[in-house]
Amino acid sequence: MRIALIGAGISGIVAARVLGRLGHDVTVYESSGSIGGVWATAYPGVRLQNVAEHYRVSDFPWPFDVDLHPTAEQILRYLEAIVESSQIDVRVCHRVVSMRRDGDAWELDVESDDTHEVVTADFVVVATGMYGNQRVRLPLPGEEEFRGKILTEREVGDYTSYASNDVVVVGFGKTALDLACFLLDHQARVHLVFRTPRWLLPQQILGRHMAEVVTARAGTVIPPSWVYPSRLDAWFHRIGPLIRSQLLISSIVMDRATRLSARARDGAARARLRLLKPEDDIAAQVRGTIAPAAFYQAVADGRIQPWRGQPAGYEADALVLADGRRIQCSSVIFALGSRPPAFPFLPAVERSKLMAADDGAQLYRHLVHPDLPGLAFAGYNHSFFHTTGVELGMLWLGASLNGDLVMPTRDAMIASIARVQKWKRAHLAFEPVRGFLISGAYHRYFDVLVGDLGLRTRRKSSLLADWFEPYAPADYASIYSEYATAQDANFYPRRPLALDT
Repeated sequence: MRIALIGAGISGIVAARVLGRLGHDVTVYESSGSIGGVWATAYPGVRLQNVAEHYRVSDFPWPFDVDLHPTAEQILRYLEAIVESSQIDVRVCHRVVSMRRDGDAWELDVESDDTHEVVTADFVVVATGMYGNQRVRLPLPGEEEFRGKILTEREVGDYTSYASNDVVVVGFGKTALDLACFLLDHQARVHLVFRTPRWLLPQQILGRHMAEVVTARAGTVIPPSWVYPSRLDAWFHRIGPLIRSQLLISSIVMDRATRLSARARDGAARARLRLLKPEDDIAAQVRGTIAPAAFYQAVADGRIQPWRGQPAGYEADALVLADGRRIQCSSVIFALGSRPPAFPFLPAVERSKLMAADDGAQLYRHLVHPDLPGLAFAGYNHSFFHTTGVELGMLWLGASLNGDLVMPTRDAMIASIARVQKWKRAHLAFEPVRGFLISGAYHRYFDVLVGDLGLRTRRKSSLLADWFEPYAPADYASIYSEYATAQDANFYPRRPLALDT
């Protein structure tokens, strides 16, 4: 098929590589001047909180020496290597402004510089990302009288310009915590404002890197999920008291592990640290952020001052919270993420179906919508193993395009989507992109995708190893040859498993 792929971030590049090796003619259209998506526009000093071996294509190792936690520059270099080795046709500065159905095909209006062209494609894959949209900046009264700067993390620039200033960072995700620590390194006085603290993960626990702990199946079996492909997993979660006790133990362990390095020398320090303790269950958190190494100690020492509250407005030299507290400052940096994807290039009918929910588009297998034929989504199945999710998702899509997977009826897919959405809304904290997130359920999700294809879900040498050894993308490196072997054996067509995801 002629496939038009919109977006050249990591999801788009990985998706193009998978679909290309399955024989499709893929062209990637990127509106900006470079590949990389958010990694090309990230704030200074940002690093991947995951480790390098968990953020790569299964059968394409990093071709150069890389840090344990790669920099944005290293990630961009890796993506460029993928494009070159796979000869992916990427067209930067090519913006898809609109598209429409033309029989069984799509017509895309593509603008580049001062030119305009109409491109015909048999299929379109959207990979514009969850975070590539306009950044959230709260509109608050009093902006015109505030004498300082109001900006988002993409506008921060050089940290040295904030030295000896009082800076407010609004948010509690990875970006907000990173910025607070980076600014602190440059002698800024930092205030961290947030409504709800989140569970943070320690970089190490029991002497092991957190990436090793959370990637073993045994490390992901405790949180509940909307799907349990394994009978053992399903049985375990039927024992309610056991699960509740395990979640309580996990919460205590995480809380103690993250605060272990923080020496609370007095009552004020302990009070500041208490502001960071979440109130909800650890299982209700949609995703985990690894705490920066210096964060808790900086809070204990008072170098980062936490404020639990809602920004309500500005005065000439202060941010004012809803309860009337004033935070004197010279800069306010909003690190609240981006607005949900708006898909402005899609026709109005298709766009309205995707944006009907306030927590993100609801998709079957987090990949396709039954009412939008000829269209799929890459990277909207985000988890700790993001690249693997894109790979397996695009292999699943390729099998569907090949006719090897026979899709369920529309009503069956709509019902499955609704059950997943209902479960997430009942068990997970709200996020504007909650519908796109797999988070801690990635092993279960991967097992469903691989199981749909009838391939081997257990990727280790033994049952014991499969449960307790850390997983990595490399464990799925043979998935392409396994799929080809199944094709040669006339194993297909087959229907997806009767499981929701």
